[in-house]
Amino acid sequence: MAKDNKATFSQLSDILLMAFTFGYRLNKTCPGSGVAFVNVSSIDSDIVEEYARLVLYRHPEISSENALWQKVQEYADAGIEEIYTMMVLQNKPFNIDSLLSTDE
Repeated sequence: MAKDNKATFSQLSDILLMAFTFGYRLNKTCPGSGVAFVNVSSIDSDIVEEYARLVLYRHPEISSENALWQKVQEYADAGIEEIYTMMVLQNKPFNIDSLLSTDE
């Protein structure tokens, strides 16, 4: 569905970026999912570097590329889960302000 809607997402990597952004902003991960959204080589190198910077900022203990990319996927999985909860389980329209609001 998302692949067919070019007006919203031009590539699957766009969905990964959006989902990662939500998960990272909310500081939530879904460990051990193992779901690979896209191949790393299909993502612009500048964006890959930004993922790395953000993940290493929070997780300086990560020492391998595979572990780093797994953490990116864990943040993205959490972002997708938050969107799913809002739109499917709670039957609410997508609202970015509501999604990103925190009690901090």
